[in-house]
Amino acid sequence: MQSKIEDKKKQKKNNLERAAYELFAEKGISGISVDQIVKRAKVAKGTFYLYFHDKTELLNKVIILYSTEIIHSAMVRAQQQNIESCVERIIFLVDDIIERFKRDPEILKIINKNLSEGLLNPTLLSAQAKENQTMEELLAAYTANMKKEKFSAQESFQLLYMIIELVAQVSYHAILRRQPTDIDHLKPILYESIRKILRR
Repeated sequence: MQSKIEDKKKQKKNNLERAAYELFAEKGISGISVDQIVKRAKVAKGTFYLYFHDKTELLNKVIILYSTEIIHSAMVRAQQQNIESCVERIIFLVDDIIERFKRDPEILKIINKNLSEGLLNPTLLSAQAKENQTMEELLAAYTANMKKEKFSAQESFQLLYMIIELVAQVSYHAILRRQPTDIDHLKPILYESIRKILRR
């Protein structure tokens, strides 16, 4: 009985997060109210405040969930390629993330330039791939792979963080604003820059 109650609570929270994501993507963040979110989620307004203090807290949760899911999914796919070179594995990871943003620029509008939040919250599982490794396990695998290039665990994480920050910034401007040009024209320069960052 207890698990059914917990499942219902979790479902309501998920519905609020999904509704917020959809509305933020459709209408922007400032134009959305808590009333609109609860109406879309089909829950009572009081339910919203059981889980979130305000709209900002919900937005931050949505950003963390989606940034974690994007990075997690890309890491899993990169790992499945069995790419030996840590540099080329990271290039694959970056390319996967960029292609995801190209397919769904609405995600980029919400995450804005906060993609690295997914790395800063490694205890979260991917929203859509719970049977796969956790972010902590994936980060440990990447760290181990980067040791081949003589990076320490701390350096590995910091480099990955900086690269994800760079990718978020470039993707946001190039995909949503086409500045300084479109993302496909920037990709070769971006990837060569990442290769230079990762070479000892």
